[in-house]
Amino acid sequence: MKFLKILLVLVLLVTFQSGYAQLGKIIPKPDLIKTLADTADLGFSKDKNDKLIKQNESFVNDLFGIVDSDKSEDDKKSALQRLKKDNNSKLDDLLGIDGANKYRKKMKKTLRPYKRKMKLLKFAL
Repeated sequence: MKFLKILLVLVLLVTFQSGYAQLGKIIPKPDLIKTLADTADLGFSKDKNDKLIKQNESFVNDLFGIVDSDKSEDDKKSALQRLKKDNNSKLDDLLGIDGANKYRKKMKKTLRPYKRKMKLLKFAL
């Protein structure tokens, strides 16, 4: 009986920790930046690609800062929603509405597995 209680506590601890795991454990920062920079099939100019890479690096740094912070879940969700809105605005300015929509559609499909692993990401991506 005591063994079952200990096992239950361990399972709950592991579940709790994985629910609030740091983003870097789900997807390393360089991998996320590389994934967001995969635009070869979208036909953007080299200049736009370079600017997009810089924008994505800034976005990823902000994303990691929010998700890995000590803020409450509600505060993180609010901050992530603001970050998403700001990033979408910058993408629209950089790529144009049509280009940004093509890019977002591709990233939505590409990043889907990561969103499943960490629910907070759905508020930013």
